Amino acid sequence: MRNNQNSEYVNIVADSKNSYMCFASNELEDCMYSRYGISCKNCIDCLSSENSENCYDCVKINRCFNIFHSNNCENCSNSSYLNECINCHDCFNCSNLENQSYCINNQQYTKEEYKQKIENLYLCQFVLIFHNTDHHAGEGEESDGVGDDHEVIEHIRELPDKVVGGDRAEEDENGYISKYT
Repeated sequence: MRNNQNSEYVNIVADSKNSYMCFASNELEDCMYSRYGISCKNCIDCLSSENSENCYDCVKINRCFNIFHSNNCENCSNSSYLNECINCHDCFNCSNLENQSYCINNQQYTKEEYKQKIENLYLCQFVLIFHNTDHHAGEGEESDGVGDDHEVIEHIRELPDKVVGGDRAEEDENGYISKYT
């Protein structure tokens, strides 16, 4: 541990600052819960990351920026759920792609189509989280208006159909998406 600044609970870490609970890494800045990182900034829960910035929950990444939940990627940016991708940007849930952009599930889209589908996807995720929390509050004999948005909720619940090309998402007994049919 040499030349570390404001880095608590680091072990075998050198030349790092503002990092927390990192192991066997060098030149980290504002990183947390990461191992075997070299020259990374704002990376959290990463393993074997090099020259990357703004990454979360990634394994074996190099020269990546703003990617999340991805594995074995190089020179990728603004993407999530990638596996074995090289030189890709603005991709979601893709595998084994090289030099691609605006892809979802390995399917190519225009920039505008991609942005619309991603917006719908993130809206659906938000709504599913909202739907599975206490949105039934206030549904008693005397309603104060809270929870009276059934039409809106039902309309929003139809959005996953649009995101996955018309197929209905199946929910388990707790209301979580278990698979797409």
